[in-house]
Amino acid sequence: MRRRKRTLTRRVNRNLRVEFGDEKLTSHAGLEILGSFLQEKLFNTKLRDAFRDIDLKGDYPLPSMVRVFLALLWTGGRRLRHVRFLDRDPLVRRFCGLDHLPDERTLSRWLKQFT
Repeated sequence: MRRRKRTLTRRVNRNLRVEFGDEKLTSHAGLEILGSFLQEKLFNTKLRDAFRDIDLKGDYPLPSMVRVFLALLWTGGRRLRHVRFLDRDPLVRRFCGLDHLPDERTLSRWLKQFT
């Protein structure tokens, strides 16, 4: 199903408060800590600056796509099709800044742009 560009991204207003306890809510909670670290280091700005001269096509923003791959690696995904399982996790979507993660075909097409 095709989605409109304006419905892909999600705004994150503030950092979540991280508390360590006995609850086992999600195995992906470390993404919030990683996201805070990347935000502190101005990761998105540096990424946009580094890729300014490269014309990447696609509906999803560059930082969000890179964050999808980071989330995939951080949570143990080894194949592009594993992104299907991550789309249901709200912390992964928050980390990537997206309402819906791209499917594996979109990720594959995006990677093919690199030589």
